[in-house]
Amino acid sequence: MKKIYRIAVIGPTGVGKSQFCNYIQKDPTNTKNKVSDSLDSCTQDPAPNIFERQNATFNFIDTAGNNDSSNNDDENLEKLVNYLKTIKEIDNIFLLLRFGERVSQSSRNYIKKLGKIFTPMEFYNHLIIVFTKSGDPQKLKKKKEKNKDEIIKILKESFSTENTLISKIPDVYFIDTEFDEDTEIFKETSQETVDIILKKLLLDDQIYKNKPIDTSNLDVSGENVKKREENEKREIELLKKKIEEMKLQKEAEEQKKKKLEEEIKKNKKNEQERIKKEKELRELLKKQEIENKRIEERSKQKEKENLELQKLYEEAKKKKIDIDNLDGLMDGCGKAAKVYGLEAVGGILLAIGGAALTLICPVAGPIVTSIGVGIASGGGAGVAGSGIVAAGAKIKKESIL
Repeated sequence: MKKIYRIAVIGPTGVGKSQFCNYIQKDPTNTKNKVSDSLDSCTQDPAPNIFERQNATFNFIDTAGNNDSSNNDDENLEKLVNYLKTIKEIDNIFLLLRFGERVSQSSRNYIKKLGKIFTPMEFYNHLIIVFTKSGDPQKLKKKKEKNKDEIIKILKESFSTENTLISKIPDVYFIDTEFDEDTEIFKETSQETVDIILKKLLLDDQIYKNKPIDTSNLDVSGENVKKREENEKREIELLKKKIEEMKLQKEAEEQKKKKLEEEIKKNKKNEQERIKKEKELRELLKKQEIENKRIEERSKQKEKENLELQKLYEEAKKKKIDIDNLDGLMDGCGKAAKVYGLEAVGGILLAIGGAALTLICPVAGPIVTSIGVGIASGGGAGVAGSGIVAAGAKIKKESIL
């Protein structure tokens, strides 16, 4: 079932409550709400005004004003209370006042009497103040602030807000509900203000989620409101206790969060250190790998050089052996030449001796001479052969070197 927003419209007689109810539903000919500017209240009994606007359903309840000529303020309040008891609950209270006028003593007394019907929390948390017949708002800015300050002060004097939970300061609006009776044209700026009021009302309901005022057991004596105030105080104490518990819980959560953040920060720092060390280790391993490759390359180069040196050494060794062999050969040739040289000399001497012997002994002398010549010839050949071999060895040595 779609919700109906029920709003009680209250205020002094002649302030324009009925006209406001007609204006807000764009129905100036509404017979339920007779309009009058005099102190004679046209509305004697509360009159419901149900209409659709802003995609919501509203019931603006027009009520009899205070300070009327018949002095029926208490009776009118009694009628209001009885009507509200029948509808069980209301969502908001619209307090209408005439713009530019000081709040009369009668109206002040009326507001104080409302303080015996509603608790401060009920009244403040559901109150919207509307100044009617405001004229041009641009020209009357200072007067608007003055009227606003005055009514807030009166409300604070009439409703003690100690040990209460007031969720918001009452909204204050200024609206000119005059319209041309011949053309029935409404002021566009005032209709825009009406839209703002209703939008704010719906928005507050979503944000603050205030429970509607339970009107099923209201009375004008003030006894019932005291009981409700006591219940509200108990609720406030429980709420304060809950708030304190929530505060402690929040502090504990904050501490836990702080500790967790510190732990995360520490872990993050450790992680950063780990990453840094890993990076350093990777760089070190990379450098080590490069160095190992360099060492390996140097080792291979050294090995290559060693092989070349070994080869050169082997070649040099072979050369040395060859040279040593040639030197030995040359030495041998020299010794052979000496031997053969001695043999040649000996052979010659023997030949000379044979020739001399021939003179003495014609048979033995020639034989000795032949032997001497043979020996001399063989020694010369030996010397010649040794020389040839030594020369060849020398040439070979020079080619090796």
